Amino acid sequence: MSLIRTGMNSTYTKKSPLLMIPGPSPVSPRVLQANTRALSHTEPEFIQRFNLALQNTRKIFGTDDTFTPVVISGSGTLAMEISVVNLINTQKRDKALIFSSGYFGIRFQQLLNNFQISNSLVESRVGQKFTEQEFEESIKRNNPKIAYIQHVDTSTGVANDISTFSRICQENEVISVVDGVCAVGGEAVYQKKWGVDLYFTGAQKALETPPGLAILNFSEKARELIENNNAKPPSYYSNLDNWWPVIDAYLNESAKYFSTPATNLINSYSYATEIVLKEGLESRYTRHKQNAELFRTSLEELGFNFLTHDESYASTLSTPYYPEGVDGNNFRQRLLDLGLMVAGGLQGGYASKYFRVGHMGRITKEDIEFAVQCIKRVL
Repeated sequence: MSLIRTGMNSTYTKKSPLLMIPGPSPVSPRVLQANTRALSHTEPEFIQRFNLALQNTRKIFGTDDTFTPVVISGSGTLAMEISVVNLINTQKRDKALIFSSGYFGIRFQQLLNNFQISNSLVESRVGQKFTEQEFEESIKRNNPKIAYIQHVDTSTGVANDISTFSRICQENEVISVVDGVCAVGGEAVYQKKWGVDLYFTGAQKALETPPGLAILNFSEKARELIENNNAKPPSYYSNLDNWWPVIDAYLNESAKYFSTPATNLINSYSYATEIVLKEGLESRYTRHKQNAELFRTSLEELGFNFLTHDESYASTLSTPYYPEGVDGNNFRQRLLDLGLMVAGGLQGGYASKYFRVGHMGRITKEDIEFAVQCIKRVL
């Protein structure tokens, strides 16, 4: 059984469904084609594409050439690890503070604990973003050297106020690190304007690239802090002392080796950044917001409630509760039978009560309408 995608000439099926999970997201044919190219990391074409990818990363993050973009083979979790092992000076017993809005905030703590770094965890109320007062009180009470937060937590769909977070960090001389894995390319990001020291993401969500790249952008302050860190990071691959010369080389249109880069993926990412910038960042943010509102309004009309509170909604994913008495696994399977793939919940204590729907990157209004049509069919 399948449904015709509204306004399109294609049919989604169980074997070839519309992917509306919170990542990986659908990828354009042009980007997929670029991922099939076998390129040497030293050939002129790749050097040009990597340089373009780095320059466009600065633009997408809302920064300029005073920031250092880093693109490394790995995932968003690798970006998290890089932010932990490089920024914190273990010899000085620096302390970290984590603002957690869900599952991936807890992952920050797991990473910090793994490297035996002193930390404290502050959790927001489930489905709600942090308030300005909570930022201020937590930072003053814990007096951290560095603070971590998720822009959008992929488990709860909560979008935090990064402008306020970074301002309060600056006022208290705290280094700010933002996990933007489920935000970049769909939520407004103004890293320089906000004063975020390190902002990072992965390639596979709203940036419309296959999984496999950790993408980070460092302010001058953050890079200087790392370069002046006398404590050797407790990692080899994640040690940025090994990566700065490589990134600097490609930014200057030459090549340097430390570890073989994912040339195919970087090539495809460079084309994806062109797609993002061609649409226009502000237009893209507006489209994501409108699609999110259309989806949630349509589901509210069907009687659905959401884990995420209204004032905390992200534009990249939604978290509807299952209808009362409905088995979640069966519900998602029936959607898949109709050609729509969504994801189960992740948040502890709530995972079996809700599902997650990604509407980011290439997802269109027609895709939203198709998804709503499928959901209607299984009620």
